[in-house]
Amino acid sequence: MKERLLIIPVFIIGIVLIVFCGTIFTTLADAAGNAQNGKVLYGKSCVGCHRPKGEGMPPMIPSLRDGRVKQMTDGQLFQKISKGVPGTGMPPYADTYSEDQIHDIVSYIRELQK
Repeated sequence: MKERLLIIPVFIIGIVLIVFCGTIFTTLADAAGNAQNGKVLYGKSCVGCHRPKGEGMPPMIPSLRDGRVKQMTDGQLFQKISKGVPGTGMPPYADTYSEDQIHDIVSYIRELQK
């Protein structure tokens, strides 16, 4: 019985830590980038699929200018670029670009959405 009572606080603490750490990471990933640098990097790695103006090729390749991508936070978009999207053609770029460069790409995508 005591073991069972211990599980509940441990579970609650675990959930709080997961939420807290996720919030910190998302906040850090929301850092502003340089859109001009992002444009150059976008041209090297993103334009082939997402097209020059971010229009994509729906439904297979999403537009970066509207829909779900526009509704993402900068942190969520950073994660998609950094880690890729399993099961799709979107590769991870964490080993290709630095965090600052990925922030630059996010900033450029936000410019495309204006």
